[in-house]
Amino acid sequence: KTPLPLIPANKLHTELFYFFYRNLPFFNSTTILISNDYVFRQDQTAALEIPTDSYMLFNVGIGSTLSVRKQSILISITCNNIFNHYYSDHLSMIKNWGYRNIGRNITLSVQIPFNLKK
Repeated sequence: KTPLPLIPANKLHTELFYFFYRNLPFFNSTTILISNDYVFRQDQTAALEIPTDSYMLFNVGIGSTLSVRKQSILISITCNNIFNHYYSDHLSMIKNWGYRNIGRNITLSVQIPFNLKK
């Protein structure tokens, strides 16, 4: 009995949110996020697949709504893989050549909602 090819490894994802209910002078609805991804070892592979080791990634982020006059602007910054851990996802097509997945990734997001009135 041979396992099916390209079956992803089991994953455990945990998140911790904190919401600030008190508004700061210019910021409203501020949230802080800390998350963790633990991916288990995948050693049930098909004939031409390579097993992958387990790995753990940590992520953090903060976001808030900034009020400028009557316009609200949503601003957030997140950092994925904060400790820059080298890992290979089991479904990666380039892991067989020795390439790893992306390291630390920092993202700044600015969203300006537009309200259209009739």
